[in-house]
Amino acid sequence: MAAIGPISFTDGSTDGGSVFIFACVDQNLDSTCDGPSSTLTLYFLQAPASPLSVSVVSACDESGQIADNCVPGVGSPPSGQPAGKDATLTLMLNGPASSAPSLPVVAVITDSSPPSGTTASASFATCPASGDGTDVQAKSTSFDSSNHVASWDLYVCGINNDGTNDDTFTISVYWDVDSNNAYTPGVDVQIGTLVTVTINDN
Repeated sequence: MAAIGPISFTDGSTDGGSVFIFACVDQNLDSTCDGPSSTLTLYFLQAPASPLSVSVVSACDESGQIADNCVPGVGSPPSGQPAGKDATLTLMLNGPASSAPSLPVVAVITDSSPPSGTTASASFATCPASGDGTDVQAKSTSFDSSNHVASWDLYVCGINNDGTNDDTFTISVYWDVDSNNAYTPGVDVQIGTLVTVTINDN
């Protein structure tokens, strides 16, 4: 086995790119291929200045914040709130116009279960009857004809309902470098900066 590298790529635009790699056996060391060969395409995706965005469900949207009556046990949920979902987190990356790249990514919620102070309890899945929700969820990006994207459903499971102080939780997204469907500190690479989600407690 022979190793050549590392391979580097300098992107001069905002579109990411790809590198085509061809390798073959040179049996007589004359710099020509005379044995088995293989090819590989290596894709590069690029994060824009703000790769993460949160869109609140319209029925729960209060100037970009989540209304407290959408939180279980706080008030009467609006009729337009689909199955308790409060918002959607979207990751958008630039890259070649191809469906081939599929980057493994993992999103991590930092919250408090049960809610404490002004830190809410949240989940990527439907809130459980008791205990903590789903705070880590792995995805793979897909090409939507314009960008390479991944998205997560967001559910607020509880707040410290004091009627005065807004509650928050944060989300970070990482390139899942070791592809283990979990966040590995020191290995996985953060994409963008953490996002703070606010619940309007009034």
